[in-house]
Amino acid sequence: MKQRIRFISVSALAVTTLLLMGCVNSTPGQSYVVDSDKVYAIEKAAKTSSTNVDVIWVNPPRKRVKID
Repeated sequence: MKQRIRFISVSALAVTTLLLMGCVNSTPGQSYVVDSDKVYAIEKAAKTSSTNVDVIWVNPPRKRVKID
């Protein structure tokens, strides 16, 4: 039982550490926004397609922009 609790504690600590590392590594002065031009082009192509295609965005395309 103690080993299971210790495993869960170590796993939670590892996941938390990895999540925080992702936040630290962001580049200052830059950000990501949805690439609306690419979204528009893909959705337009889906609508004009000869087959019935529905686009569901799980991870929409993004582009890097500078923040002033």
